[in-house]
Amino acid sequence: MSEFDEKFKHMETYIFELDELDRCRYLRYVASSILAKPCDVKTPDLIAMGDLCQQTEIVCATLKKIIVETEIDNIVCKKCEKRLPKMRLKEHLMGVNKDCPHDTIEILNDEEFKEESKKSCI
Repeated sequence: MSEFDEKFKHMETYIFELDELDRCRYLRYVASSILAKPCDVKTPDLIAMGDLCQQTEIVCATLKKIIVETEIDNIVCKKCEKRLPKMRLKEHLMGVNKDCPHDTIEILNDEEFKEESKKSCI
């Protein structure tokens, strides 16, 4: 593997310019491309690749579990001092009760979430 490290070291600068989602897409592309056709990868390298893929899966699954299952409570709006209702972290990140008053729940679907995300980046 060290021979590949030196050969492709320059690519790190390009990878670090990607956002997190694009890095994940790139990782999936590289992993699937390697195994898409017969190749002469040595057994220790295949085992190392498998270990890295498993570690990545564990981290991603843990992150997803945290976002989907974590319940948050006792959040107080800094603008109006009202307490937000109990919700999951996923709902909070999607914009539930993003605008005052906080006595109604507004859940954005995926399409609305993408549109709102674009607005906040501008």
